[in-house]
Amino acid sequence: MLLVYSGCVPELDRILAENLIPNGDKLTIIPVVPSEFREAAYLAGYYEAQGIQVQSLTQSEYENKDYLRQKILASNAVYLMGGNTYEFLDYARTVNLFSILTTLEANGGTIAAESAGSIILSDTIATAGLPTSDVDENTLNLTNLQSMGRLAFHISPHFSPNKRRLETDLVELQQLANTSNQDVLLLEDGEGFYMQGDVIQRFIGNTKVLKPQAQSDSQLTTKTFIANELSIS
Repeated sequence: MLLVYSGCVPELDRILAENLIPNGDKLTIIPVVPSEFREAAYLAGYYEAQGIQVQSLTQSEYENKDYLRQKILASNAVYLMGGNTYEFLDYARTVNLFSILTTLEANGGTIAAESAGSIILSDTIATAGLPTSDVDENTLNLTNLQSMGRLAFHISPHFSPNKRRLETDLVELQQLANTSNQDVLLLEDGEGFYMQGDVIQRFIGNTKVLKPQAQSDSQLTTKTFIANELSIS
């Protein structure tokens, strides 16, 4: 099972708990960088209050790919936190995280991912730099943005339809859909979805999608955006 969050999504938390608690499965929380271990501890307390067993990481387990693999595969589930997507991608490559996640899911494990954690599941982390009105800082000057490729579409989390730059944001994201020939899912905070395999089982919220268009038909208006409901199976 794969759960994708944009911000706090209580309904997904309920689904996560219902999936983990009956079997006594444990959840390992992965922060973007070591400096966010405190935030990871806060998140652990939140899930423990819901009856989910959380398996904490030591610094050495977080940084050592062999230790990390053993810890995650023994826990049955992993939560990929939000943060700077470029730094998360660099970390994931350093510890072979994508290989670990592939094995975890193949073994019947659960992946939960929020914001940056969900972006790194796509082919590239292009939406870390789009729309240009709201980007992660490329602190590491990464030029290779190739990522896991678990999702056959892009995730644009924390999307706001009320922004003053909405039209420009949509055009930029539509261009990404066109050039990559992949859908771009627009998730407002409080929205998300969960998948079994490659099939989305349920959407939480009124999720929208930008689908690839012919370049000559790439102009998008707010009206067409509002009417463009998402349907993926």
